[in-house]
Amino acid sequence: MKNFMAFLTMIFCIYTYAYIFKEETAILLLFMFMTAFLLSIISILIPLRKLSISFKIPEGEVEKKENLNVDVHIKNNSFLPIPRLDIIFLTASNLKELSSTHLRLSLGPMQAKTVSMGYMSKTRGKVYLGIDTIVVRDYLNFIKMEPLKNIEESDYRKTLLIIPRIYYKDENFNSKGLTEDTGYLDGRFTYIVEPGYELRDFVGGDSLQKIHWKLSAKKGKLMVRKDEYIADLRPCIVVDFILPQKNIIIEENILEAVLATAWGLAKQGKELEVWLFEGSNWNMYYINDRQGVVELQRIFGEYEFMSAKKWIEIERLPISHMKRQNLNLSDREFVVFTGWHDDELSKIMGACRQKKIAIDMVLLEGDEI
Repeated sequence: MKNFMAFLTMIFCIYTYAYIFKEETAILLLFMFMTAFLLSIISILIPLRKLSISFKIPEGEVEKKENLNVDVHIKNNSFLPIPRLDIIFLTASNLKELSSTHLRLSLGPMQAKTVSMGYMSKTRGKVYLGIDTIVVRDYLNFIKMEPLKNIEESDYRKTLLIIPRIYYKDENFNSKGLTEDTGYLDGRFTYIVEPGYELRDFVGGDSLQKIHWKLSAKKGKLMVRKDEYIADLRPCIVVDFILPQKNIIIEENILEAVLATAWGLAKQGKELEVWLFEGSNWNMYYINDRQGVVELQRIFGEYEFMSAKKWIEIERLPISHMKRQNLNLSDREFVVFTGWHDDELSKIMGACRQKKIAIDMVLLEGDEI
């Protein structure tokens, strides 16, 4: 708009000069400017009608920390060039842009180009991926055209669900385990086994409370001491949905630790329950194989935690809910994955232990995975 106003001002000045001084050169200059304006408009309208654009955009599901590419193929099918074309890609908080989201290019007659925008998925959640806008401008930068107005939005914008990773083997998640026997396991995967104890792989029937969480994370498989007894209790993993404040890294660590543990148990043929607070109810997911873990991974992609400020009279753990459902608590052992070890949680767990309910906790920190 500023360019157009400046152009009109210049035309007015030249016209005034030609009118006052009867200068033929000024009249010729005025004619040249008007011709340039018309040619600039015509030169963009013709190729714009013959401009073809196609897109290749990821959709569906993708795991965290995967690289993505959005490709735009543009072809000028006209004998006239396109002087300036701007492409602006969409951005999202849970995507990391690997290059500038604003690309500028020009196209010669009958020329085609393919441009790409790279992303890396950072955190879980649903995102829109694709093109924000495409703008074509004339030589004098007076007008702009948006060819996307003639294209269905579903062609250039896709919905993508970023899901947490499943750590299968030789991959780590940061955890700080807490049990009655060992207390806190401090450090980053530096837990040293007590002298005289040997470790073995977890087998179906082992107690979740006896798992060495950090050593298991380091080794890529669940491990317990050889002298630990084998119990006949069903594992129940509970995701604590309360955090003192929004912390996406702690949330990611909790969910990925749950997935890693569930996968480790499923590999051993162990049947387990995963309890999630969703909406206004506690829901249980029964898992006994890899497919169950994958389904849980998809659910975690859109799972929402709750801040302590919004937590009002909601059951922190599903114990009371299970009692109302007449579920037997004595044949289950609970492991709570949490990012907030507060007095309320300690009180609830203490009350459970007094009632002979097997319950333990894994505390996840906010370090980057």
